[in-house]
Amino acid sequence: MANEFKVFVYMTTIIGSGYALMKYTVPDEEAIKKRLDPALRKEYEALKVLNRERGQQFMDLMREAAETDKPAWEIADEHLKRFNSTNPK
Repeated sequence: MANEFKVFVYMTTIIGSGYALMKYTVPDEEAIKKRLDPALRKEYEALKVLNRERGQQFMDLMREAAETDKPAWEIADEHLKRFNSTNPK
């Protein structure tokens, strides 16, 4: 019983130390953004908005696929055709 207790204490100490070291050394997202160059910060925000829009489009596509009996690849092809017709290169 004493050995199990020692193992538990050592394991908790090692894991707790690792977590504390990580929290102390790794900066949070806000600190990283504050240190960025203004041009890079602007680019980061633009990419963040673009990724959010893409994610929303993907979720819309998945909702549409869930509501119909068509296979997902047919719905994706229809979306791609609509996208290409509205955004010619």
